[in-house]
Amino acid sequence: MKPKRLLGLLLAFMLGLSLLPAAALADGTQSYSYLGVDGPQEVSVDSVTKLTGGADLSLSAGCYVVDSDVTINSLAVTEGTVNLILLDGCTLTVTQDVTVGSADAGLLAVFCQNGGTGTLKVRNIAASNNSNIYFNGGVISASGSISAPNGKVYIRWSVPANSVTAASYGADVDFDSPFVINGSNDPALTSDTSAVAGKKLVPAYQVSFDAGEGAGTMGKAYVPASSPSYPLPACTFTPPENMTFDHWEIIGDDAGTPVSGTLTLTGWNTTLIAKYKTAQPEPPEGVSWVLEDGVLKVNGTGAMEDYGRGGAPWFARRAEITSVIIGPDVTHIGNYAFYACGAIRSVSIQGSGVRVGSRAFSYCSGLSSVALGDSGSISSLGEGAFYACFMLSDRGFAGAAQVGNKAFELCGLGG
Repeated sequence: MKPKRLLGLLLAFMLGLSLLPAAALADGTQSYSYLGVDGPQEVSVDSVTKLTGGADLSLSAGCYVVDSDVTINSLAVTEGTVNLILLDGCTLTVTQDVTVGSADAGLLAVFCQNGGTGTLKVRNIAASNNSNIYFNGGVISASGSISAPNGKVYIRWSVPANSVTAASYGADVDFDSPFVINGSNDPALTSDTSAVAGKKLVPAYQVSFDAGEGAGTMGKAYVPASSPSYPLPACTFTPPENMTFDHWEIIGDDAGTPVSGTLTLTGWNTTLIAKYKTAQPEPPEGVSWVLEDGVLKVNGTGAMEDYGRGGAPWFARRAEITSVIIGPDVTHIGNYAFYACGAIRSVSIQGSGVRVGSRAFSYCSGLSSVALGDSGSISSLGEGAFYACFMLSDRGFAGAAQVGNKAFELCGLGG
């Protein structure tokens, strides 16, 4: 069992010794509620000592409560475990220092109630003789330092209203739950307490990211607990081969429920794992063609290849081709592309600013119609582009295109 977990159970046991009914206070209260290491707890009133104002207080093992505004000069935890409960709306002001372990190894554990507004104001807080300090909630404010040169200080929060401020922190301070600098998303890191010295730290949620079957790293995110809505980020992990990012899931959610959009955080630490799906294949580069039922369709992006006489891949099947459709993203009809395809009767050009190569439709003796799509246009006609298209009687489709030599020679309208 981890030392901090064992220590938490010890604290709960010490406070739980007095859960039996006890004499009530004047207002009928029989117990004080507080937020313990493992959640809500209660301690009976006759098992605690109420702190009152005074010069210097020395406390030994036991449970103490601050149920009003109290001011003292100094506070010393001489030995043993001292549990201090700060009731909501109450402030304990120590004008000088709080020391732990002045006589022997000790432990000071500070707790708050559900509202989290109980306050401890001090100058310095220090532990010695291998002593430890646990801040489990409340509003903690030290005008000087928080340290434990021969021990450890653990700082954690129970509710969003908690906060901690100190002019400096010793190297022995451990932020046991996430905090951020007030008004920002900048975290308080145990490895660099100097970066948050003198700044108010407020509770936060930490979000970590797991690449799953992918690779790479993504930095942790910190979200103030007072505003727990977290817009999920884009995944920057490298996905497995032939896969792409699909969605996030929360580690620990056995149902594997995808999360998207904005996530409402509830726990100190949330880890999101990336899930992937098979990637859709990339469309082929360049242009492609298919011949079905006499219609040759040329689609894709960019320019068709330029051919020599009879070099087009469909030339051997030219007798089957009765019409041609040039797709909207094809920018150039290659030289000799449809040379001597005498069975072609019609051509449809869907793209804008299409260049028609030299001899592209020469000797298409049966071609009688060239149509443009809704946004189709031709920018140039190469030399002899429609040479010897005897049945082509209308060349208005060329519009304002640059027309090469003999582009319409021996057509129905003459050259």
